[in-house]
Amino acid sequence: MNQRTILVACTACAALACGPALAQPNAATVKVAAADTSACEKTVKDYLSTLRFVRQTSGSEISSRVESTYLSEAQVAQISQQQGACGAAQALRSKGVGAR
Repeated sequence: MNQRTILVACTACAALACGPALAQPNAATVKVAAADTSACEKTVKDYLSTLRFVRQTSGSEISSRVESTYLSEAQVAQISQQQGACGAAQALRSKGVGAR
């Protein structure tokens, strides 16, 4: 056994011994998760705002082309409802939204 294996085994044993006390996240973990979620929400909000702006300024034909290339408002809303804002943000990134 190497040191990493021993460390993993000890951590697993400690988790079993401590039970739920070890499984609860600390305040720093919760803050990081909240920050990650707010970043995802911002990504989704910015994308939807951009779609609306394109629709208002360029018309529905151009907006439809953008939505067919990336994701429509309905698709983003459905993914957000099912998987949360980070799921929708991940779907947008996988389509190339925000890629530079």
